[in-house]
Amino acid sequence: MRKSCPTCGSANVRRSSRVRNGVSTQALFRSSYRCRDCGVQFWAMRSAVYRGMILAVAVNLTLFALVFGFAELMAD
Repeated sequence: MRKSCPTCGSANVRRSSRVRNGVSTQALFRSSYRCRDCGVQFWAMRSAVYRGMILAVAVNLTLFALVFGFAELMAD
């Protein structure tokens, strides 16, 4: 997943440090980035969260297909 600056659209971004004043839910699901071109700091979804969401959707679709396929076999 390629990150880009929401202000200028540049892909020239880097991970940025964040001030830690406790654990927030935003820090659990997002990473802090800074644009090298305009200097804006922004948050983007962590790659691991993005991959986990894709995996969860794939597993749910597979289970859905199996359950309804099995139910249709049993109905015959």
